[in-house]
Amino acid sequence: MFKRVVPSVPQVVVPGVGSGSGLVFEHNGRRYVATNRHEVVGATLKLWGGVSDSGCCSVADVDDARRVAQTLGIDHHVFNYTEEFNRHVVEPFVADHVAGRTPNPCVMCNQNLKFGRLLERADQLGAQYIATGHFARVEPSPDGARILLKQVHDPQRYGVAELRGDRVIGIEEKPKDPKSNMSVTGIYFYDGKVFDIIRTVKPSGRGELEITDVNNNYIARGEMTFGTLDGWWTDAGTFPSLALANEMALKGGMPFPELHRRPE
Repeated sequence: MFKRVVPSVPQVVVPGVGSGSGLVFEHNGRRYVATNRHEVVGATLKLWGGVSDSGCCSVADVDDARRVAQTLGIDHHVFNYTEEFNRHVVEPFVADHVAGRTPNPCVMCNQNLKFGRLLERADQLGAQYIATGHFARVEPSPDGARILLKQVHDPQRYGVAELRGDRVIGIEEKPKDPKSNMSVTGIYFYDGKVFDIIRTVKPSGRGELEITDVNNNYIARGEMTFGTLDGWWTDAGTFPSLALANEMALKGGMPFPELHRRPE
């Protein structure tokens, strides 16, 4: 959705794509109108064309968004970016697969369309803000890195953290004699120095650039902290672990583990 400028009142755009846009409009639209007195304008990005009226950005999805906007009493715009979506997202996605790479189409879409062309349209409408409907719990943290760990029964299969009190003093990749049973889960948080650090990483004995070397660099600097995960967790690097992940997902749903901080 966009918001138009009203005297002394900021203008906000709240984009909604697909049937989920109704939820975005409902939550963000009412919240901005009711609590902040913003003038809200709704926007749907039509990114996908074709003969089939199904999937994301179908005609039915646009109609859903339009009905929600009518219920809220706000204007609703539809921006057709199918050509840009094909050029910036679909064609690179296909080319990467053909080349044997693993593409991330959402990054390209966000960079070029949702926060590229949409920002241009927001400026044209005189909007001062865009409310995307994406939410995050933001907490201040010191410079450096943070990793999430999980206790496992077979640490030899993972990167394993060596702990001393409340500090990580080292990480070893798939050790024969692990110094703990705390596995590195593959969830990392880095500050901007990571881009300088990764340029110094050399291939390991396996011929790979190891993320463990990046983490150990932060540890050597004294800039690594850690948390642990509750709830079930497993990787899927072997056929048994892949079967276990599917079984646990079917029985208990997908995990939403909470982060528990170690005392500082």
